[in-house]
Amino acid sequence: MMSCTTSRQSDSIVIAVKADADVINPVTHVAAFSRILCTGILPRLLESEFDTVTGKILYKPLLAKRYFYSEDHKSLTYILRDDITWEDGERVTAQDIQFTFRLIYDPATASTKREHLEALDIKGKDISTAIEVLHDTLVTFHFKKAYPLGVFDTNLQPGFLPHHILKNTPSAELRQHVINFQPLSAG
Repeated sequence: MMSCTTSRQSDSIVIAVKADADVINPVTHVAAFSRILCTGILPRLLESEFDTVTGKILYKPLLAKRYFYSEDHKSLTYILRDDITWEDGERVTAQDIQFTFRLIYDPATASTKREHLEALDIKGKDISTAIEVLHDTLVTFHFKKAYPLGVFDTNLQPGFLPHHILKNTPSAELRQHVINFQPLSAG
């Protein structure tokens, strides 16, 4: 057993790092180490891996079982697994995905991830026109035009936040929420 503690709990892993996380929140983090932490514990649609032979990013299922583009390539639909849960037992759903992007879109959140939304076909101030929840396991992203980086932008590598925990938190208060330092994992 290697550890910086004398605890012998078999269900714990202790890892020492040379960096500090500012927050563990995929919407508001700034520090690179925060992104790494989020990626490790929060649900993501797909796992991405750079293929050094082809020079392309390859995507593998995580929360999403599969995805497909519409015939005109202006919409991208993800079919989600129905067996992924947050630590508190609530299922991870398409609502969590839409909610996380809604937080990013809201100027009061002051998210550094807003560039992920530039290609989305957002009508007015309601992001649900561009990110449509069709079912707990079905979410569709609508783009202004055929968009080749749709999977990259919608995958949101650091992960998604739990709607059921944060739905009543005003966007401007997200940075002060306890979830930033005591995250709810689904990874």
